[in-house]
Amino acid sequence: MDILNQIAIELKLNPVNVKKAVELLDQGDTVPFIARYRKEETGGLTDENRRDIEEKLLSYRNLEDRKKTVLKSLADQKIEDPKLLEEIDKCRTRAKLEDLYRPYKPKKTTRASKAKAAGLEPLSQYIRTDKTGQLEEEAGKYLSEAQPKIRQSKAPWIFWLRKSQTIRITVSSGRTLSGKKGISLLQN
Repeated sequence: MDILNQIAIELKLNPVNVKKAVELLDQGDTVPFIARYRKEETGGLTDENRRDIEEKLLSYRNLEDRKKTVLKSLADQKIEDPKLLEEIDKCRTRAKLEDLYRPYKPKKTTRASKAKAAGLEPLSQYIRTDKTGQLEEEAGKYLSEAQPKIRQSKAPWIFWLRKSQTIRITVSSGRTLSGKKGISLLQN
């Protein structure tokens, strides 16, 4: 992406004036300095134009840096989807870039992922739907020592709760899921 032309198009300014303003900014000149002592070099851009150029320049440079980081991460994961790479190259906003990258972003190791790897997800599903109160008997099918592992088997369920946007909004707004117990499960 040609940043200078993109800025000129978005701000509807002459590309030559934008280029000169960016050169002055890159030399370390500030917007007030340019306004007072280098006004004629920028083709009579207004203070507002110069501030907008500075803002857009910083934004696009940060976007380009983030794109490089994302592309490096995808290369490290050996993901070479040409359509994805093209979409990333065309991105004009950080939000769009992050939305594209989200499914490929390396996940952190959590208690939930450890419990899933240990085969405790069926037990977690049982915990979610249990109405009988026979949790220890069911846990005994999956674990040799049921009581200490029950908490670990809740982890995939807690992960599921945290992923659910509706539930996160409900919990963050101060309302409980099912009284006091719902909140305490999320805090553990």
